[in-house]
Amino acid sequence: MTGFDSKTNKTYVKGVPANTTVNGVLYQNGLAFSGVNKTNKKMYVAGKLANTSVQGVRYQNGIVLNGVDKQSKKTYVAGKLANATVNGVLYKNGVAFTGQNPTNKKTYVAGKLANTTVKGTLYKNGIVFSGMKAGKMYDHGKLANRTLAGRLYKNGQAFNGWQAKRYYTGGKKFNGQMGGKIYRNGQKFSGSYKGVLYKNGGVKTGYVGATYYAKGRKANGKMTVGQTTYLFHNGTKQKGVQKVNGTYYMFNLNSGAMVKNKYVKSQWGNYYFFGADGKIGTDVVKMNGTYYYFDHKTYLMHKNTYDKSRWGTWYMFGGDGKVFSGYKYWYGQLYYFKPGTYEKATNQYVYENGNRYWADKNGVVTSGDAQIETAIATGSTIIGRSPYNWGGGRTPQSIALRQFDCSSFVHWAYASAGVVLGDYRTAVTYSEVNLGRSINWNNMKRGDIFFMDHVDHVGIYLGGGYFLHDSPNSPTGGVGVSNLDDVVDRWNLVYKDSWRNISDNIVRRVVG
Repeated sequence: MTGFDSKTNKTYVKGVPANTTVNGVLYQNGLAFSGVNKTNKKMYVAGKLANTSVQGVRYQNGIVLNGVDKQSKKTYVAGKLANATVNGVLYKNGVAFTGQNPTNKKTYVAGKLANTTVKGTLYKNGIVFSGMKAGKMYDHGKLANRTLAGRLYKNGQAFNGWQAKRYYTGGKKFNGQMGGKIYRNGQKFSGSYKGVLYKNGGVKTGYVGATYYAKGRKANGKMTVGQTTYLFHNGTKQKGVQKVNGTYYMFNLNSGAMVKNKYVKSQWGNYYFFGADGKIGTDVVKMNGTYYYFDHKTYLMHKNTYDKSRWGTWYMFGGDGKVFSGYKYWYGQLYYFKPGTYEKATNQYVYENGNRYWADKNGVVTSGDAQIETAIATGSTIIGRSPYNWGGGRTPQSIALRQFDCSSFVHWAYASAGVVLGDYRTAVTYSEVNLGRSINWNNMKRGDIFFMDHVDHVGIYLGGGYFLHDSPNSPTGGVGVSNLDDVVDRWNLVYKDSWRNISDNIVRRVVG
């Protein structure tokens, strides 16, 4: 018999219980074999090569499984679900592990140490990555968004731009120049650097307190601030007269502003003129609608001087410093300076009160009458050499000593020219007031005699308001030349008035 015996539940081959493979089933003693075949060392279950787990061990084709189970797709090692690293892959319960290994705290993806981004976190060799990768900075697996190693990152890239009021380039706080501004530690720099002062990134020009800076340095020299020019030394305004580039300027004693077109008092008390360019004035300068002369060395205003201008023309300057026009008595002679040009008249006729005089080639003005000029010339010889002597000049001895009072002096001067004004021994103002012929005050001319102080004083008119006389109130205290507008001290200085105001409007023409 060959086949299955239902009575014995065994399979027979030729009447003998089967001990071989029949129809793909391995029998032993007629029964389907389960166990390890001693011949081929394979595991059988119900006669078939085992493809299942037997006593917790997985078999495939009867062999303990080492590898991937075709059915479950899981990996086995020695028939057991893999829970170790196999061929570089970490398995948990036969499956390639994804997650953090609690043993080594590393992260795996499909059994491999993670080298990619997992749930937004970048790993390298299973460890959360911090560092530079593909041009981006990671911070604990995330794209960096903070300062690392002194460099600021945004979304993993070194930051360029403004952040918290600081400017960054390449993630670093910017140090350098940008847009014409200087930066330090990312901020527009304010402070001193290499001797230069900065404000909000720019080189400082302006005041810091009372100190002025120009292009970042304490100002030195003359410079304009706004509309005003100042002189600085180490940033401090200089005041008063100051020497700059070989000349002088004046800076207001209070504000320090440069003075222009003004005649002002210096810090030491002298007055000087400063022109439109601020420079100290010399030579002829125009001021307040007229002209003045300032010394080339002292820079002081000339008064009562006759000066040559830089263009060669001579001008007379009066007691107030102004350029003079009209008649001027100067060093014993009368001159006439023409209005408009202010030049001295020469070789021409000049006029006063309807009278005509002659200005010679040197500009000396004379009446044209020899007797008058002789009288004036004689009288002028003792200017400053003959003190007033009341009652003098009425004896030969007194005359020889040149001792005169006002009336005897006038008598003596004209007598030298052959004009006798009465008896010298009795010559007084009251006798001379009737001599010659009467002339209107407004027609008085050179050589006329006129009376003052209630006919108590007499003088010889020279022209242009000047007169020659002998008086204790003349500039010399005796024989001298005064001007009608000069102030005369009277009665021991108690009362002051001008000669013009004490004149009697009595004029006598004794010649012509």
